[in-house]
Amino acid sequence: MLSVADPDSGVDVLHVAFGGLGGHAPVVTTLTKQLSLAGIRSGVITYAERTALEANTGAWSDVQVIHPIELKGRLDLVAWRRIFRIVRDLKPRVVILHTLKLAVPTKVALQSMRRTSSTCLLIEHQAIDLRSISYNALSALALPLVEAVVYLSDDYKRRYPFRHWPLSAIRHAVVIPNGVETAEFSPSSRPQERHGVRIGMASRLTSNKDFQTLIRAVSELKRSVPTRSIRLDIAGDGPTLPDLLSLVDRLGLNSEVVFVGHVQGSDLTAFYRKLDVYVQSTYGETASTAILQAMATGLPVVGSDVNGVNDLVQHGKTGLLVAPKDPIEMAMAIGELLDDQSQRVRLGAAGRAEVVAHFGANKIAEAYLRLFASIDIAGPWAGLVGCTAEVSDSA
Repeated sequence: MLSVADPDSGVDVLHVAFGGLGGHAPVVTTLTKQLSLAGIRSGVITYAERTALEANTGAWSDVQVIHPIELKGRLDLVAWRRIFRIVRDLKPRVVILHTLKLAVPTKVALQSMRRTSSTCLLIEHQAIDLRSISYNALSALALPLVEAVVYLSDDYKRRYPFRHWPLSAIRHAVVIPNGVETAEFSPSSRPQERHGVRIGMASRLTSNKDFQTLIRAVSELKRSVPTRSIRLDIAGDGPTLPDLLSLVDRLGLNSEVVFVGHVQGSDLTAFYRKLDVYVQSTYGETASTAILQAMATGLPVVGSDVNGVNDLVQHGKTGLLVAPKDPIEMAMAIGELLDDQSQRVRLGAAGRAEVVAHFGANKIAEAYLRLFASIDIAGPWAGLVGCTAEVSDSA
């Protein structure tokens, strides 16, 4: 189980996040690292099943204050009490909710504090096309409890189901995408040893991700060019792993498809650098951090033409978009890139330039500092807007 660092220290910003494998860790740690460079102290309440908390310990190693809470049920009153106490002890000026489930105890704790300037923000992480009725209900309950909503893309803001509600959170809504440490996620300075060609995807193994189409695309590639040595590396863990292993076995791809398990921290950079092409096969995204990391590493991307992918990947410029659930079209796009090194280099370079220009972690931190200052003008961020420009994300 994760340990608590500096339990008696207060924080300026507190993130309440899902702490499972994958989860919100890359988004939160990237932001907290940048804010710490500006002198803003951050903490995290990470909420997940015990096994996920234990397996994901390394993901939070850079966070100054970390409080793990074990998820035990849909309405977990024990966890609610712990969250209430932690929030009161840490006395944050801003709480960022990455999960809707904990909005109520967090807001109650903030209101019980003597400080009147503490505010609560909500980041809408769920893909717009994958929002269920129950998820929308949680959103509707959380919105009156927060002072602002953060969307991860302009398209999300335009299509948000509650965008016309007369609430303060909607009036103060802003678009701030996820960010990437482009100095960390960068192309290798040394040529990588290649034994055949390698493609990969990094994601939690859940029903929202269309690994089945990707695996079938590999089968099609193997059938169309039997002499080609190809390998698919899948980084991640999750509930659909048994079904995916069964599919790989049925298609006779045990030598071509490798499940490398959950990869976190600096090991992710090494994972991307071993690839020739990155693929995001999915039914929908909000703003895929994995795509941004792959692009920052200089990889061309083949992605499903769905919301959350097609606003990051520009077809023919930074990657190729294919019809969702179509393994043949996906195989053709992957094969096109594998057969054309110059195209891979061109798309990969353009992708990295796009991330550096618009999704660098320092730029995202700047946007959050502006948001904090607009809501809490007396906070420690007053006068800090512009300071993170010194933390450069070089191309």
